[in-house]
Amino acid sequence: MKRIFALLLLTLSISYTGCGSSGPAPVEKLPGRWYGRMVVDTEAVAGKLKPDQIAQLESMEMGFEFAADGAMVLTAFQGDQPQDSLGTWELVSQDANLLKIRSHEKGGEPKDINIEFDGDDTFYMPLKTEVADIGAMRFERVR
Repeated sequence: MKRIFALLLLTLSISYTGCGSSGPAPVEKLPGRWYGRMVVDTEAVAGKLKPDQIAQLESMEMGFEFAADGAMVLTAFQGDQPQDSLGTWELVSQDANLLKIRSHEKGGEPKDINIEFDGDDTFYMPLKTEVADIGAMRFERVR
């Protein structure tokens, strides 16, 4: 797991350097369907979370569908029944491969979400709690 995070940091640092950003802006990459799995930073959560809590985090899967018009569908995969939540999203800020959006699911409070793109078809959504920086959801574009 240590190697995975070292590679993640290396990949992100390479993506921040060099490019004169000839590709599309992050907000232009976001529309589409995405599938994500949790990548847990086991060193950061060691001693702070129980093994069963870590296993539960590692089993997390979710999907997003972002429409260019600001519509959004979040799908949580729990057991055999995926659960959809409808909402909207809007751009807050963008810089290089970093994107901040505000999502608003029906019946919930608006939340700011940080997204770090790694190319056009992968992004990471860092997850932090009061206990630890637990890792990130890694999303890939669904074709």
